[in-house]
Order: sequence, then C-alpha cells, then structure tokens
Amino acid sequence: MPRKDARHEILQAVNRVLARHGLNALTIDKVAAEAGMSKGGVIHYFATKQELVLANLVSYHDRFFERRQAYMATLPDTPDRLARATIHTMMATWKTESDAAWYRIDMLEDPLYREQIGKTKQRIFHDVLKNATDPGKVMTTMFFMDGLWLNNIYRPSPAPSKSVEQSYHHLFDMIESLWVQYR
Repeated sequence: MPRKDARHEILQAVNRVLARHGLNALTIDKVAAEAGMSKGGVIHYFATKQELVLANLVSYHDRFFERRQAYMATLPDTPDRLARATIHTMMATWKTESDAAWYRIDMLEDPLYREQIGKTKQRIFHDVLKNATDPGKVMTTMFFMDGLWLNNIYRPSPAPSKSVEQSYHHLFDMIESLWVQYR
C-alpha cells in the first residue's frame, strides 16, 4: 500500500476506534486490527498513540478547512463570505461527523491536543471576525454550534436517544432559519 494510502487508512481506523471506544481505550493494537495491518505497520507511520491522535485531530481540522474553502468558492464575493462558509461548514461537519465529537472531551485534558484544538478555534474565529459585517451575529451562531458540540460530548453514550437527536435537528433548523436572515 502506498505511503499516503496507508496513512489515510490508519487515520480512518483511528476514527472508527475512537468513535466506538473513546480516546482512553485507543491503542496501537486496536488501530492496527481495525486497519487490517500489523502493529509494526502502524508504528512505521505513527510511533506513539499520541502521534496517532494528534495526526487524527490535524486531519479532522484539515478536512474542515478544505470543506470551508470548497463551499466558499460557491458564494459571491462579499465581506461575509468567509463567515457564511464557516457556519455552513460547521453545520455540515456536525451533521456528517457528529460521532467525532463525543470523544474529543478526553483530548481537552491533554495539553498537546488542547493546544491544537485551541489553535484551530483561534484561526477560525480570527479569520471570520476580521471581515464580518455583524460580528455579534456570527459569534452567536458559532457559539450555538460549539454548544451543540459540547452537548454531544457530554452525553452519556456515543449514540443519542431519539429525542436528543430530534432536538439536534430542531436546533439545526432554528440556526439555519436565523442564519438565512443573515445571508
């Protein structure tokens, strides 16, 4: 398997292991088994669990910025274009990768992961707010999205109950209806 493909498959395996077992239960052995590789094959690319998790986190953030850039390319060139693309991408990421949220609270306990998460959040807020015509509305919308993320993290299991999921969808609808007024 080419190097890029192997790294990608390992990071996908990390996602699946994290989603099922959480950060504390993640091991190189579990990732290797999930990726269909030997432990040595995983270690060839990522020497430690911390390297695996950090690479996974960076990959998650990179996907966010790639999606935001792709969506931004579809929008008219206005001062709020980046804010609109960011909110859209936050919502789309939440909907497509909501299982990635619940184990991230463990990451906040580790200074290295917390620093990476903080850098990404600072970048997002700094980029968006420097050109927003209504920074308050942008911040409020982004805080709603962060609130969903935090609520998802603190829920007792990785699979929300039907009523919680319905509440998420209702909140999404509400945020989208408020956000459409901003556009």
